Amino acid sequence: MQKAFTIAALREKISSSQPKEIENLLVELYRTNTTASRQIDVFFNANSLEDEYQEAKKRITKAFDNPSKIPNLSTVKRNISDFKKFNPPAEKVIDLELIYVTNLAEFLESFDGPDSYYKSLLSVTKYLST
Repeated sequence: MQKAFTIAALREKISSSQPKEIENLLVELYRTNTTASRQIDVFFNANSLEDEYQEAKKRITKAFDNPSKIPNLSTVKRNISDFKKFNPPAEKVIDLELIYVTNLAEFLESFDGPDSYYKSLLSVTKYLST
């Protein structure tokens, strides 16, 4: 198996490539890769960083909408990680993490009983938000 490019080697290849080749690569990435298409949208301002922030916020909140269903926490955390790829201001990331932790705490608190499985999960939420 051939080793992947280093960043320096990739930059060298890009600078020696024809503009049409780079354009075709970007179009293909846009067409086939959801994460890449979102990043391209933000880069070319078709979709603003604020739109991405609002969408991430909506997805995190929606994960906790059904109190009878256990939310998929790895999916919620992935929304935050995906948003970080846009290099947003730190306060936007912190806000998403607070929304996550607040919703998780409310979800866990909705279950009663001192020995509840969900109450015990509440004690480990500090590890989930890091």
